[in-house]
Amino acid sequence: MENSLSGLPLFGGALLLTLGALLAGSEYGWGTLKTLLGQGPRRTQVLAAQLLALLVVLAGAVLVSFLVTGCVSGLIAAGESAPADWPSAGRLARGLGGGLLIAATWGALGVLLGTALRSTALPIGLGLVWVLAVENLVVNVAAPLLGFFDAAQAALPGVNAGSLVAALAGEQATLRTPGVAAIVDGTQAAWVLGGFLLLFTALTGLLLARRDVV
Repeated sequence: MENSLSGLPLFGGALLLTLGALLAGSEYGWGTLKTLLGQGPRRTQVLAAQLLALLVVLAGAVLVSFLVTGCVSGLIAAGESAPADWPSAGRLARGLGGGLLIAATWGALGVLLGTALRSTALPIGLGLVWVLAVENLVVNVAAPLLGFFDAAQAALPGVNAGSLVAALAGEQATLRTPGVAAIVDGTQAAWVLGGFLLLFTALTGLLLARRDVV
């Protein structure tokens, strides 16, 4: 379970954020959004279609990750003549749901940045700096030294993503992947990520509805 999800909080999250930024920002660079809206669809309908397409891709990515990890684990177990310890159906469903929640949150952040900045390069750059640099500095440098950052890190999307993966992996799992740590409990992490997902989606809808498309 943990091997299938461990990349999502940090490096996988950066890639999914990039995907969301490309989806939204490229519409402005190519001029397709202006052309599409001129044909009649409402802006909210266009955004809903974009998010649905993104969600389908993200769900496929999470599912492929589980399938590949399962196949590799089965081959290793067979090669070592060891019994394969497969997760139960309930645990597998929770893992898929948690993985999709994390992936959707990062993807929605990318869509928000692409829509806000109406481009691809700058949103991708800012997103990567946030995921790979800012959050790491807060968690690994500032939080151990200052109480304010120690408390504030519990509200960061990457921290909550890593905590959710740690909770889904279970107490017996050995967590060695960067970005995966049980800083908050799994229930809180899921609620915070769900809140971020709704916030990013609402802000994107607000920007798209209120601004001129150029």
